[in-house]
Amino acid sequence: MVHISHFTDNPHNSSIFGSEELSLARHSNHSAVTNPWEDQDVKGSSKAFGLGGSLHQSTAKTKTKNLIAKDKVTIVTPTTSMSHNVTTKLEQFCTEKLLQNKRRLTTLYGRQREIRLLETELNQICSKTTTGTKKINGKDHETNSHHRSLCLIRGLSGEGKTALALSLKDPAKHRGAFFVQGKFDLAQIGEPYSGIKAAMRQLCREISQLPPRKLSDPSKRPTLDDLQEAVAEQLDWEMDLLCQVVPELEVLLKPAAAETTKSPGPLQRLFSVRDCMSQRVISAMSTRKVTHFQSKHSLRRVNSHDSDDKSKAIEKTASLKNPFRSSIASPHPISTESTVTTVTTTTTTSRQRTRKQDRRKQQPGQKTAGTGIQRQLVVDETATVNTSTTTEEAPLRCQKTTDKKAGFRRQKTAEAGLQRRPTVETTTINNYNAKSAGDRLQFAMRKLIRLISGFVPLVLLCDDAQFSDTASLSILKGWITDDTIPSLLMIWTYRSNMVDDNHFVTKTLQEIQSVQDEKKIAIHDFAIGELHQGDVNAMIADLLDIPPEQVKELTAIIHQRTRGNVFFVMQYLLSLTQKGLLKYNMGCCQWNWNLQDIQFGSTATDNVVDLMREKLEQSCTARKLLPLAACIGTTFDAQVLQAVITAADDYPIFLDVLGSVFALEQSDFGGDIDNQLHQLESEGFIEASSATTFSFLHDKVLEGSISLIPEAELDNLKYTMGYILLENQERLEAQGVEQLTFLLVNLINPQLERLPAEKQIALYELNCAAAEEAYVAAAFRRSAVYYKAAISLLPERHWETMYEESLYLYTTAAESEMCLGNYDQMKSYSNVVLALDCPIQDKIHVYRIIMDAHMANAEVQEALKECLSVLGSLKFHLPKTLLGPRTLAAVANIKLHKKKWTPDSLRRLPVSKDPMDEAISKLHDSLIIFSMMTWPEAWPLCIIMACRHVIDRGLTRYSAVPFAWMTMIIQNVFMDFQWAKEHAEVTCSLMDKFQNREIESRISLVLNICTAHWTAPIQLSGKALTIGYKRGMECCDLDSAFWNAHFINESALYSGTNLALVEKDVESYTKNEMDYKMFKHADCLKSVWQLVLNLRGRSSNTTILTGTAHDEEAALNMLETSNDLHHLSHLQKDRLFAAAFFGDFELAANLGLSTIDMICKVLIGQYSTLVSRFILGVACYEMARQRPKRKKEYIGAAKKQRKQIRKWFSMGCPGAHHYVLFLDAENAASKGKLEDAIEFYQRTITLAGRTGYLHDRSLACERLAALYLRMDDVVSAKHRLIEARDLSEEWGAMKRVELLDEKLKSLF
Repeated sequence: MVHISHFTDNPHNSSIFGSEELSLARHSNHSAVTNPWEDQDVKGSSKAFGLGGSLHQSTAKTKTKNLIAKDKVTIVTPTTSMSHNVTTKLEQFCTEKLLQNKRRLTTLYGRQREIRLLETELNQICSKTTTGTKKINGKDHETNSHHRSLCLIRGLSGEGKTALALSLKDPAKHRGAFFVQGKFDLAQIGEPYSGIKAAMRQLCREISQLPPRKLSDPSKRPTLDDLQEAVAEQLDWEMDLLCQVVPELEVLLKPAAAETTKSPGPLQRLFSVRDCMSQRVISAMSTRKVTHFQSKHSLRRVNSHDSDDKSKAIEKTASLKNPFRSSIASPHPISTESTVTTVTTTTTTSRQRTRKQDRRKQQPGQKTAGTGIQRQLVVDETATVNTSTTTEEAPLRCQKTTDKKAGFRRQKTAEAGLQRRPTVETTTINNYNAKSAGDRLQFAMRKLIRLISGFVPLVLLCDDAQFSDTASLSILKGWITDDTIPSLLMIWTYRSNMVDDNHFVTKTLQEIQSVQDEKKIAIHDFAIGELHQGDVNAMIADLLDIPPEQVKELTAIIHQRTRGNVFFVMQYLLSLTQKGLLKYNMGCCQWNWNLQDIQFGSTATDNVVDLMREKLEQSCTARKLLPLAACIGTTFDAQVLQAVITAADDYPIFLDVLGSVFALEQSDFGGDIDNQLHQLESEGFIEASSATTFSFLHDKVLEGSISLIPEAELDNLKYTMGYILLENQERLEAQGVEQLTFLLVNLINPQLERLPAEKQIALYELNCAAAEEAYVAAAFRRSAVYYKAAISLLPERHWETMYEESLYLYTTAAESEMCLGNYDQMKSYSNVVLALDCPIQDKIHVYRIIMDAHMANAEVQEALKECLSVLGSLKFHLPKTLLGPRTLAAVANIKLHKKKWTPDSLRRLPVSKDPMDEAISKLHDSLIIFSMMTWPEAWPLCIIMACRHVIDRGLTRYSAVPFAWMTMIIQNVFMDFQWAKEHAEVTCSLMDKFQNREIESRISLVLNICTAHWTAPIQLSGKALTIGYKRGMECCDLDSAFWNAHFINESALYSGTNLALVEKDVESYTKNEMDYKMFKHADCLKSVWQLVLNLRGRSSNTTILTGTAHDEEAALNMLETSNDLHHLSHLQKDRLFAAAFFGDFELAANLGLSTIDMICKVLIGQYSTLVSRFILGVACYEMARQRPKRKKEYIGAAKKQRKQIRKWFSMGCPGAHHYVLFLDAENAASKGKLEDAIEFYQRTITLAGRTGYLHDRSLACERLAALYLRMDDVVSAKHRLIEARDLSEEWGAMKRVELLDEKLKSLF
């Protein structure tokens, strides 16, 4: 063996040098292996195994000759060590040469059919078939035809699933589509939405590369400005929420909007409570002396916050659109008596991000200051609610410093020793609906994807879906089943051997397939397998740049040992180069091998993991670094790995673990870790994702690395690594390392009982942080696990030393289990709290969780009993006997003592000093809802009891809700519209007084469905209800939001809005309710949807509400057993409407006579009661003419309805005017006063046309035509029937048009 230090300038000398000499010469001045024959700009996917294409020997030969330096040759006598060194470097060169050849390949082998199908789907979503235009900021944008496709790529690991999906990346970019990838990782399975977040971050990078409008070709769309304008117009609170989850989405905000401070959302409010709780945890766990009664009621929270300019603008708009918000200020100013002082504290909105940014900005030695949202705590009863004082002016000063030794978010007061912080009630948390929050996040993400895919087709790769969490699968299912998303190609790759029939992926796919036809989703299932020997032969030929017929014998050996697994084939070839069995001869510029040596010199392994393990064991660098990196995850940070390795000096226990696991000594861990990682990258084990972030090249590399660790030692090693990282957490965070929370808890939690007592505080905080992040992201499965770990870390006497924290943890853990449907575990946590000897107010939220569990199971009666039981323990009792007379007496008492209920007296009510009153107000609100659904006899009494509690005890943040319900009683029992209007204005002022947006949707619902339409046109209620719907979605009040949505559609139907628009809206709202699992709301709205479908002629039925949206018979059978009067009333009034407008007056009369009392009693005050009474009156007048024997009965019922509607009109109800004229016409016709009847009909037609009631005008024309026929005036009858037909067509009721055409044919 010779060592070459210089090359001769004789070109003929190049032929005498073997590959070993040139390899050594090439590596003489470089520590890292590089290939001089490789172009510097060659790029390719390092994971695209099995790519093919030909290399050119002529190019390689030319570069070889150019590389040889023109110098002299110095021959040195070889030694054993030099020979070994040369051999090692030769093997390294051959390995790198093979890897570089692989990166040059551009074709997949054996996947041509799958690629064609994928490209076909890509062409479908990128097709430019336009279906119309939409306006965004006054600019027309084309809308493309919708196409959504789901491609499933399943197979064993290493068979090229990801490579097949990535083959669409370049074609997608060429077609102008976004291609984004999100990989789910087993090590990150505890982090909610990890894969979706990764995909969203990549999507943000793609969006940021869009050109601005001023630099863009007008013919090419979209631009970044177009997308930002669309986001500004269509997304409001959704972007606030999404930017909290994925901060990179701020690229979609215009610069001015991105800089605007957002008002705190539910996520931020949750963090504010958590931050206050965190400091108390440290104090309580350190002192272990303070009982839970000490200073328990010293301070109370007032959940109010400053709104930004945008919020104020929305409030102003709402006040203009809501008839009850225009006069809530002077001349009746809000009283400032007996109110409370507020102190402003500062909390963080993002636990890791804000702290990291602050540390980057701080000067050496400077302590981190608190940043984030300002929250308010009640400390006195003598100042104004909305007046904030600074921290220096407040009686209590909480000076925060950062204790360097304390770790994550640990603080102490400036005074000596640790003091307990004032109690902060968890009412904000209790108001935060966990399920609703997750639904809101899914809704916001779906709306964003809908917007983006409307501009640019989107290809989304979800890699390793078998490791995804249920919350992520729910979001992905929502995207692919949303038929309003225009252009989406979703690709899932998963291992078929890891997904069985009970796996979450299988269940999600079954749910998607169940609606495949309805949602028009194209689903393709690619079950890829091993390559055939011919494909492997072509792949090896291209890798070695040798004609296929010359490698057939080599291929036969490799295919036999790898079974055609693509990744296995490549790794086997690399193993041959590392063993010197496959060499590259640079003199001949070709690969050489000996089949006999390969046959007997290479070990046959059963699987690729064994082969990877064998390769790893041969590399000292890989053997010492990759198992540690594998414990971190598929993607790891070099700084984290460095912290673990450099800790060997300080942690002897770590050396013991390393010695027992890897047989390595401390000296083996020397050297620069960056160089070592880049060496592993050149050897084909890992790839660089960023400057400090690396990823395993393939899952099998990770599995092989893990297999180096004995199974018995794996948890021990992970625990030791977690302990070291916990010690170095602050330093790593200061260096910018993110996502440490989930990494630490996942490493330590399996053996948390080993953790020293002094470290349990830090781990407790980390589990709380992880649990709450999972909680607000609706990843309840993970939040339940982390809450359980946090509870296990509580000290033995935690109920005495950490009362508030323990109460919070058990309560929230119970709610997480309830959201999962684990009711036994929920009861376990709940029973612990309910068994405590503590004030009832501390148990109220647990009771509410139990009530929510009953409601989730449609057990409304059980929820009502639970609510009555809790209120009974608080000395609030409903009478068990003579309920009707007692209710009447209570209502009469309000009229008798009207002065106590005037707007002025209510405005002067003091603010309650006791936080328990707020909790009771919330319970009363629940009781009102439950009684309305199943106990209407007690409903008014429940409202009165709630209002009396407020008058006796004072105002709270929730006092506006019972007074809104009281407006209904004033409106519908006392029939005093003016008093009701004034009362509604007071209700709005009380809501604004406390700045409580959580109840705004409920207030909007109650006032606009039961009060507003009595003094204003029904059309105005629809606009106000839309604002209420948005507020409910924003504040997690889905119940109120979707009831607002129900009455948006109902008011549109009753006001004569075009049925095509109503059909579109009602379908959209119903599907949203189904997506959010709000099945009761959806069931009530489905009958309206089916009614619209019947009128539109999209069903074979007319008066029977059965079709694609609803099954009338099944609904009636279900409601008979459930005793749900509320739902039944909604269904019956829809049946009544259908019977009237399809001319079946006998059905309308019989149905109305049997149900009108229930409808008016249960749906008290709603506009539908007015419509139902009108329809019943018209039907009874018609049946009195058709059934003379029952004429007296029908006429009596008709006059009763007419009298009630006339009374409403006389009191100022604008929607009753044309109904009064209509019934006057029917009454005159029944008495034989035909001329009077014709005049009343004509006035009805004119007034209905002027106010926009197309359907009522059409019905009046039809009834007038029937009167003309009875008078034998066929010409006038034809004229009115034609008018009725044209009006029905304008309304969109095509089925009714068909029926009127049949009548016209009979006349002609």
